[in-house]
Amino acid sequence: MARIIKFRKIAREAYKLNATSSRFDYILIDCFMEYFSVFWFGPYQRLSRMGIPIGVIAHDPVRNLLVGPRWWHDLSIRLAYSFVRDVFVHDAASIDFGGSKPDRIRITEIPHGTYFESYLNYDPADSRRQTRSRLNIQMSDLVFLSFGHIRDDKNLDLFIRSMPRLDRKIRLLVAGKVNSQFQKSADYYQRLAEDLEVSDRCHWILKYIPDEEIPSIFSAADYALLLYSKSFLSASGVLNSAAAFDLPVLASGGTGPLSKCLQEFNLGIWINELTEDNIVSGVNQLVEGGKFEDFSKYRKANSWARNANLVKEAIQKP
Repeated sequence: MARIIKFRKIAREAYKLNATSSRFDYILIDCFMEYFSVFWFGPYQRLSRMGIPIGVIAHDPVRNLLVGPRWWHDLSIRLAYSFVRDVFVHDAASIDFGGSKPDRIRITEIPHGTYFESYLNYDPADSRRQTRSRLNIQMSDLVFLSFGHIRDDKNLDLFIRSMPRLDRKIRLLVAGKVNSQFQKSADYYQRLAEDLEVSDRCHWILKYIPDEEIPSIFSAADYALLLYSKSFLSASGVLNSAAAFDLPVLASGGTGPLSKCLQEFNLGIWINELTEDNIVSGVNQLVEGGKFEDFSKYRKANSWARNANLVKEAIQKP
């Protein structure tokens, strides 16, 4: 309810500003979320009818999650796109429009952009030593990092179950917090590690990670874990964080921008079928020294500057 109220307030404020001040040339909505648009689409639709073009950045355009019955879901999606001219996505896969694609909508594919470039003026070697010392991780250990919200679809339990079969130098570092009461708790994963007698190889930073702490955590790792379920079809912010720190990744998921980027730029090992056996095999391939592309090539192709230029070109296109 609080989110709906916030969206309605923003929509009404946008309409009010246009009515009481100079006319907008364009409206761009970031972090677009289509759910419950029934309650907030009206002001934007009126702005669109006044001839003001509106663009949205759809981070998760393929909707596998249904909120309420199917008819409500489809209605919400259709109304959310009823006022839109430009849709910006990270992958040109099919987008859920709640029906057929409206003819007026133009789709522009833009890169996600890598994170934390402004933080890379720190001493990575010193940060690595300090963070590992604080977490009781030896410099000779090999650390796999799972970063961000702790969710079921990241399959941490599968990685923990594979750890008894991995070299004892393999460590798991989990940095983030559970963001929903409907997800498995951190205690669940910690108990599982204890039951499998690998708890001494698992390290936990169970909190929201502020930006200023991110470099030290990524610099302490050797690899990043992105073991998503098949239902994950989006771009990965963690991949873009890992790329900023040259961390090869062990990843899985559905067909989408994550698999496309990983394989196009050879950023790590992609697991087609997520099983304990395949995790063990993937970890061993990484540890044995896979040959990965220069991450600077990925960062250049997926820069925020390129993102901004593509958005600008689409906005200016009549």
